[in-house]
Amino acid sequence: MATPTSCSGIGVSAGTAAAPAAIVQPAPGVDTTEPGSIDAAADGARVREALAAVSARLSGRAAKRPGRDEGDPQGHRPARG
Repeated sequence: MATPTSCSGIGVSAGTAAAPAAIVQPAPGVDTTEPGSIDAAADGARVREALAAVSARLSGRAAKRPGRDEGDPQGHRPARG
């Protein structure tokens, strides 16, 4: 059996939760040597481009996953009871 680990971060609702979880990959660190922003607009554009690339990649992976519900345009599966 795995050793219990406590994870914390920004939640999506008030309160706490406990459940089994699989940590697939460690969270990336922060580059402390990167200088602070001097052009917020350019940095914002870089972030939006990166998010768009990630979104496109994840959408492509989701479209190819087996068992996709063709009746749902976003491919959501019904909740299991």
